Amino acid sequence: MHRIVFLLLLPAGVLAQPTLDGETARVFRFAHADSPQQRQEIANAIRSVAEVQRIMVDNRAGAIAIRGTPEQLELTAWIFGELDRAPAAIPATVVDSHQIPGDFAPQARVFFLAHAENPQTMQEIVNTVRSVAEIQRVMTYDPNSALVLRGNADQVELAAWIIRNLDKAAGVQSEAKPLEYAYNDSSPRPATAVRMFRLSHSTTPQAMQELVNAVRSIADVQRVMIDNAIATVTLRGTPAQVAMATWLVQELDRAPVGAEK
Repeated sequence: MHRIVFLLLLPAGVLAQPTLDGETARVFRFAHADSPQQRQEIANAIRSVAEVQRIMVDNRAGAIAIRGTPEQLELTAWIFGELDRAPAAIPATVVDSHQIPGDFAPQARVFFLAHAENPQTMQEIVNTVRSVAEIQRVMTYDPNSALVLRGNADQVELAAWIIRNLDKAAGVQSEAKPLEYAYNDSSPRPATAVRMFRLSHSTTPQAMQELVNAVRSIADVQRVMIDNAIATVTLRGTPAQVAMATWLVQELDRAPVGAEK
């Protein structure tokens, strides 16, 4: 027979029981996520970022049950504690981090955004992080405007730069020059150049999409995304590709023909 062991050093509201295969089962009880949707969002973030597959939400008990390795459960406990917070207790633009020793994607971070006014705004930032920083383990928790992700050190630092510059109040953001970031890319064709363009004239969704289509086709830059809320295009490629893309953006982001007449 299995003997249930209550571990007194676990966070409040967490129960654990060792299993025969070296994994552990735990139960985490929600303190602030009240609705089934909120609880499922937290479970989805844990499943993706901590790579825990055995996870179930029990809405009647107000809890999630999880089984995994010690490393998975340590990361799970951190994610759960970061996301299951009262919104009023979270200062704007807070960043917390967690290290996973010996893992090929050893850094996890959670960002609490200051200007993400709706799920679409959050999703556009997520899409840019996934495409430009090539981070697939990235999820949102909309009630707290939280974004949690995991990657290697270079990916996470690039993601932090992207998020910091996209988490702006809605509206056209004026910048005299493109924002630049040098990415450490050791692939055979290093895509080390990152640019972020604040558009002045191509600010409608259709105009931005047409500009991006030109960049993809003419400059052969595939890692390029739009943020509609702040009329911004972010891209990454080789220095030669990004030089061509920069020229294209500057040539195409002009007042419409005949507007000055």
